[in-house]
Amino acid sequence: MKEGDTMKSAMRIITTLSLFVLIAVSAHAQTSNYQMRASIPFKFTVGQKTLPAGDYTISFVNRASDATMMLIKSTDGHVSKIMQMLPVQAREIQESGKLVFNRYGQQYFLSQIWSPADQTGLQLPASSTERALERELAQNERERVTVALARR
Repeated sequence: MKEGDTMKSAMRIITTLSLFVLIAVSAHAQTSNYQMRASIPFKFTVGQKTLPAGDYTISFVNRASDATMMLIKSTDGHVSKIMQMLPVQAREIQESGKLVFNRYGQQYFLSQIWSPADQTGLQLPASSTERALERELAQNERERVTVALARR
């Protein structure tokens, strides 16, 4: 490899890394504008990942984007999960923020996120694990469980 080619390659790598850092800083700045927190007293599943009981922050990954990506992260920073959410409408404005979980026996699956004073919430599509469990169990064995959200 020629010296000029090595230099061009190094510049491409530096430019790419700089772009990733810029995107990460931008995403962090956007998420820090609006965060909610919740104390979840049970282990729960988000997509295919099971998270332990504990204190969590929930925030938008990129609020300016059309895709609603949310980040749920333990306050100790040990576990996190990014999730693609879909908008869902309520019949009336929600008085308080909340997380909604579907419970099947002792398994909890995050289903919805509702901000306070809003009529539009966010729904997480059911994972294949949740759909299989729902088929396996009778419909009346599913229970909706809510956990309060607080603004950070």
